[in-house]
Amino acid sequence: MTRRTSTRLLRVVSHLQLISIFSLAILRRFLKRLTRLILYALRIFTHSHPLVELIIKLGSVRVLSRLGSYTMEWLGRAKLAFTHSHTPLPLKRKDGTTTNLAEVCEEITPPCQLNPLLFNGHMQTFWTATKQHGPAVYYRRKVFHSDNKAVLGTFAVDFVDEPFEENDPELPPRTVYFSEEELAGLGSDDSKPMLVVLHGLSGGSHEIYLRHAIAPLIESGDWEICVVNSRGCAMSPITTGVLYNARATWDIRQVSSRVMFSSVHSNC
Repeated sequence: MTRRTSTRLLRVVSHLQLISIFSLAILRRFLKRLTRLILYALRIFTHSHPLVELIIKLGSVRVLSRLGSYTMEWLGRAKLAFTHSHTPLPLKRKDGTTTNLAEVCEEITPPCQLNPLLFNGHMQTFWTATKQHGPAVYYRRKVFHSDNKAVLGTFAVDFVDEPFEENDPELPPRTVYFSEEELAGLGSDDSKPMLVVLHGLSGGSHEIYLRHAIAPLIESGDWEICVVNSRGCAMSPITTGVLYNARATWDIRQVSSRVMFSSVHSNC
């Protein structure tokens, strides 16, 4: 799909979006007036029985509130839903209180305020084809050797770094390999949590959506971040016949165990 075609498609869908919003507003006004008419008629036939009035009012409020929530979703205020295990991983806070992984994810996830013209994943994907820029994120890459004998091979992990002037034409933009000296001191000596990020199918650390997702965390200065590239993705070499799939957890498990002890540079 060319950039011009995707732009035209975006405009068409945007017009349909506006029509839908106006249609919902008209429908809400119509239902409101219809409710008033029904309530007036019931007052006449039931001699203004208070119970009937209460039932009608509650019914009309419920319908209008539901339509209002649908309208707000279309205007960009998306609902958030979390799917997790029935027994989430228990965690202990620094103050001694207990929580679990699901609660932590819900607490740190900000409200989802979408662009009303990019109201679903398809439109957001189209938009990335028309706007190729994004936040400049710099990475230094380390190649890991799998420690699982059943799935031998290598995979690349890109660690977010401060901006630099180096360039490697064999890697994605703003990505270079660690030097031997940098690898020797790769372990973390601060208290920042390490966020391990996974990209989409056939993507990589360079993808615009991924960079937009982690840019606020980088700006905050409170996080260390690395991106685990699936084997063969993000211009990483395939060294064995073992590729990746959407359910494979071999490589992410290895990275998680290493960064947990801040010793990602040892025995790799």
